[in-house]
Amino acid sequence: MRLFQALCLLTGDTTAVLAQGLPPGAYTPPAANFTQKLNHGSNDGITFQQLYQLDTSNFKPGGPILFHQGEEGPMKPIASKVFSDYAPKLGGIVATLEHRFFGTSYPHGTSWDNTTTAQYSPLTLDNVLQDSVAFVKWLKKTIPGAGSSKVIISGGSYGGFLATQARIRHPDKFYGALALSPPLTSFGASATIEDNPYKFAVQDWMANVFWDANAEAALKIKNALSGLWDCIQASTCPTAMSEFDLCTPPTSSIDWLMLLQSVIMNQYRLMTQYNFGSDDTYPANPLALVVNATLKARTTGQVLRIKNDRTGTSWGYISCAWFVQSAVATSPDNSLFPPFSINSSVTGCGQITEWAGYSYNQTNAEWVDNFNLTDKALDRVSRLLITHGSYDSTAAIGMPHLTSSSNRNHSCAILVTGMAHRENQSPEAVLPRGVRPQVD
Repeated sequence: MRLFQALCLLTGDTTAVLAQGLPPGAYTPPAANFTQKLNHGSNDGITFQQLYQLDTSNFKPGGPILFHQGEEGPMKPIASKVFSDYAPKLGGIVATLEHRFFGTSYPHGTSWDNTTTAQYSPLTLDNVLQDSVAFVKWLKKTIPGAGSSKVIISGGSYGGFLATQARIRHPDKFYGALALSPPLTSFGASATIEDNPYKFAVQDWMANVFWDANAEAALKIKNALSGLWDCIQASTCPTAMSEFDLCTPPTSSIDWLMLLQSVIMNQYRLMTQYNFGSDDTYPANPLALVVNATLKARTTGQVLRIKNDRTGTSWGYISCAWFVQSAVATSPDNSLFPPFSINSSVTGCGQITEWAGYSYNQTNAEWVDNFNLTDKALDRVSRLLITHGSYDSTAAIGMPHLTSSSNRNHSCAILVTGMAHRENQSPEAVLPRGVRPQVD
């Protein structure tokens, strides 16, 4: 999204979700730093300081370690995670560890907006997971009574993917995993339906969410996007879309296409994904806000003026090097969005093609197999709970087909009607019982 940080949509109320860290006062109990190896597969002795938070106030010897896996942003306080509800009942420890290269957990000489490609080389999936392994090993060693504690790992979205990978790759370290809204079935830059049968899944799911929410608003969005799509095809957007009032207007059709995909359509996706009132990324109930604003809008520009967000360049590197989400594409018969597909060089790495990993252009089947995320492989994993919400288009690429079993330890995937993206990650202090019964 680096191009669109420069475009800076003045037409919207822009929110910057930066990877710079939260103020120290945000954490109770106080956060601290853990000395972490930079390269877990090396004996080079290089370390960095990794932020963590720990609550042992409810711990009883032998109780579980409830570990929240850090995600692509500053570490969120453990009081904002559902494990804080479980700890008193289970006599457990609650802990969280900030993801390397986010928040304040950057190696020496790097920062959220100034890290070279070479400096990103330790930002690998193996190192991220080994960070968590080393951290929970340290917890067991240093907290009296925790030596034999079972570790349950949880995470949402990308963090849910990491929690799943931790359970698969390190089953002896993580006894169970709670993966909330994880993308698990669609990866890679290929835009062909042969390489990825989930090619149209996200856009189709999202279209249905808008039509179900309000048909009149959905029709206005459809017409506005069609107008933008038509001007892209005719190369007339600078004149036709002058009402956008951009800081730096696009100068080519491909830039307008990227504006359509990476800013506008991506934000429609996020507004449905985070359609609840307990997340700090967007206002409460953003889907209703978008619907109401759309109903009031009188021009194409007014319809398409919505928020932008960013998390610094680390997420760009991850999503290009080894967590490549499938190329965005819309089928010709989609009921809301224009029929387009963006090639891999635009979708994933943008102008920083050296970030692309060796597997960047592999097929979806190869990606899923490399991650051990086939239905057959996941069926062999015990104590893995995967949840998704019906508002969230991630469910279209995150629901594996698992066999039913009477074995209570068998992994399972659950779709919750009326729930948003990782909404069940919120504790009762944030989302009290009864407010959203579907999450209770």
